[in-house]
Amino acid sequence: MLRRFAPLRIKLPATVALLLAACTGAVVVMAYRAVETSITLASADRLRSAADRVASLLTTQSRRSTADAQRIAMLPGIRQWLAAGSGNAEAEARLDSIARATPLANTVILTRADGRQLVAGDGRLAARPAPIGGGPFFIDRDTLRYSFAAWLIEGSDTLGKYTIIRSVNGGASTPSDVLGGLVGQQVTLLIGNTDGSVWTDLTRAMPSPATAEVLRRALSEGRVVTSSLIASVVRVAGTPWLIWIEQPADVALTPATTLVRRLATLAVIVVLIGAVIAWWLIRRITEPLDDLATASDAIARGDYRRRIPRTNAADEIGRVATAFNAMANQVETHHRDLELQVAERTAALEEAMEELQRAQEEVVRTARLATLGQLAGGVGHELRNPLGVMTNAVFVLETVLPNPDPMVRDYFGILKAQIALSEKIVADLLDFARIKPAARSPMSLFALVTHQVSRLGPLGKVRVEYDFPDSLPPADIDAVQVGQVVLNLVANAVQAMGESGGLLACRARHDGNGTVLLDVSDTGPGMTAEVARRVFEPLFTTKARGLGLGLAVSRMLAQNNNGRLTFVTRLGLGTTFTLALPAAHRSS
Repeated sequence: MLRRFAPLRIKLPATVALLLAACTGAVVVMAYRAVETSITLASADRLRSAADRVASLLTTQSRRSTADAQRIAMLPGIRQWLAAGSGNAEAEARLDSIARATPLANTVILTRADGRQLVAGDGRLAARPAPIGGGPFFIDRDTLRYSFAAWLIEGSDTLGKYTIIRSVNGGASTPSDVLGGLVGQQVTLLIGNTDGSVWTDLTRAMPSPATAEVLRRALSEGRVVTSSLIASVVRVAGTPWLIWIEQPADVALTPATTLVRRLATLAVIVVLIGAVIAWWLIRRITEPLDDLATASDAIARGDYRRRIPRTNAADEIGRVATAFNAMANQVETHHRDLELQVAERTAALEEAMEELQRAQEEVVRTARLATLGQLAGGVGHELRNPLGVMTNAVFVLETVLPNPDPMVRDYFGILKAQIALSEKIVADLLDFARIKPAARSPMSLFALVTHQVSRLGPLGKVRVEYDFPDSLPPADIDAVQVGQVVLNLVANAVQAMGESGGLLACRARHDGNGTVLLDVSDTGPGMTAEVARRVFEPLFTTKARGLGLGLAVSRMLAQNNNGRLTFVTRLGLGTTFTLALPAAHRSS
């Protein structure tokens, strides 16, 4: 049965061999490309350097020829002829000797400023135009020639013009032979006119090495690199000549070709060795896998611990994966059904628990509020009379003792403070038990707030700031009920800042939509998220003293006046309560 599978002992070694071949081939190609680029650029630079040296030599020779022309102009006889036009015989003799002494000179011409000429050599060439400096190459009777001309100047006077026409060297040795030892093998050097009309290797005329477009691009880039050759071209300063040096690309890239051959041989050796090692290692792995595949048939009847991927692989691992995953699918089906049932039962249980908790909280809250209402109504009335008696007693004592000693005065203050606190608790109880309908009328918020702040007495280190614009309209409220709300807010703010003090800011504004907003801010410690969540809950308090009814009653009183009470708190930065109230309509 296993025979129809392609065994790993064959597949993996073949894969390793292919990977090694691909990797080594890629390395060989990248190495060849890198070496090819480096050698090409280096060869182009060497050719450019050689061309620059040849051009420099020709420029130096041109300058030397100019200096020689000036020296010749000063020779006896020639100087006299140039200056006065006399002494032709002596000047001709001098000129003939110069022509014979100059290598490859065909014609030497002296031209005075008035156009008269003195010619030594082939007079036929004297009529040919010769520009100052080096002249372009030209072919005359199958002979390649060029001219050189220089002005003969003495001081600020131009005496005339010196022209020499030479033949190109016809010897066996060429500049390419000399450059071959300096730049590389099979180097060709050509000198030609800038218009590309005539080219020479200084032995004979040669065809143009490139088209005019290629020459223009080579002059701008300094080199030409193609698949067949590497070349460089430069101008010769002071002449209409170009220097072209080229070398076949295959000759320049001989080191790269040699490197590729060596790397290819090494790559073949690496691939063969890698394939042999991979075959040996993988054989040691695939034999245990074959045993595991056989054993997994038995495990499929009861072991459902995990799945194996590659079920489509045509090898031993694929067979193991198929058998193993068939068993695991059974476990997955049963497990999925069980999880679905557990999830349904859990969701139903959680929903029932949430409803039970909500019902329990509602029952507790209802019972608490009912008990609190009964307690508030009874206790409030029972405590208000004793508190009134104590207040009267303190008043009588202060009247009888107008100048008590400091200790007695302090105790009077303690008694009044405690009585006031008790009265506030009783008032909160009564307000929570029953809130009367609001008797609303226009009321100035500034007067209301300042009055309630004054009821707190001395505030210690707490600073109070008011911000009430003159354009603020009065509020349509029950002054007593809203005054109780404001008193609770400013009292809580002062208590929050404690003995360290801080800033109590009371600000009002009109939102333009018939609502007046009053902000009461403190710079206290702020509230935690848990406290902020329960701050309006009856009987919830974080203070050591008090019933926790102040804010609950305040919100009820605000709602009773068609208003709302909200807050914003930042832990460590303070709290701002905002009381929104309806604005009173201004009389027309």
